[in-house]
Amino acid sequence: MKINFRLRLLLFLLPVLSGVVGIAFAPVDPYYPYAYLGDDCMGRAPWVYQRLSQDTSTCEVAFIGSSHTLNGVNDSLLSALTGRPVANFGYCRLGRNLQWVLANRILQTKKPRVLVIEVKETEDQLSHPLFPYLASSKEVFFPAWQWNVRLFSDAAQAFTWRLEYCQKRVQGVTLPQTAGDIRQFGYLNSDHTAPLADLEKAAKRRHKTIAPASDWQAATTLAFPLHYLEKMALLCEEQQVRVVYLYLPSYGCDPEMGIEGKAWYEAHGELWIPPATILTDPAHWGDDNHLNAQGAEKLTRWLAGQFER
Repeated sequence: MKINFRLRLLLFLLPVLSGVVGIAFAPVDPYYPYAYLGDDCMGRAPWVYQRLSQDTSTCEVAFIGSSHTLNGVNDSLLSALTGRPVANFGYCRLGRNLQWVLANRILQTKKPRVLVIEVKETEDQLSHPLFPYLASSKEVFFPAWQWNVRLFSDAAQAFTWRLEYCQKRVQGVTLPQTAGDIRQFGYLNSDHTAPLADLEKAAKRRHKTIAPASDWQAATTLAFPLHYLEKMALLCEEQQVRVVYLYLPSYGCDPEMGIEGKAWYEAHGELWIPPATILTDPAHWGDDNHLNAQGAEKLTRWLAGQFER
């Protein structure tokens, strides 16, 4: 009787598990997950796809990072100043795993000579909210497990949208098509200047000493971001791509007070720290996290000088 029950349970679970695995690893139209995200980050995902998959222009210097990069690096101006094709692939919010996904595809499709990776005063330890959408099935369902508190929620989110995709295919729903308008540059401009009182309040909150990462931290709490940074560094080494780590903190963070991953960045590439005249001038900030147009121009002109050194 007991064997019979187990056999019945197995016969019930096998097709269920087969269906789950089939949905999780079903082939997906490569544009769909980008289109699925729609207007997220001001329509960033569809633009990234089209810039990498449809735009045939070259990219010698690629920037990746969060909205700090998105609002801080004027790739059109930098291209004009250096005579090199530059592209800003910054994406809103933090998460090294999404940056790895983007870096991998940038290196595959655009073959840049330089990859500039945003760093800040500390390393973020969480998965990017959009990693389940833009990463491959293998990357999502067999990810780096080290201290990833979103491990299971990422898998659930990835399965949910893949299930929706399969349902649409079965129902014959027309999938979104790529648009014909492709912008070459990714910088997003902001003319706003933050109130000085807001910036001073943020500066007081952030004015603290940051200890360099210890060996224990590197093996535990920082294992997650460092895993993906190491993957990027190794891929760049294999493809002979120059790696630059660009320090883009929030307002009020002083590099003299410490940068958590400084030793790691310097061991795996070049660490560029913009001058204090750019980062401490209140007129350069749209809010306490993002440079405005004036600050972006100052930073971009400084970057042009760095590339000419």
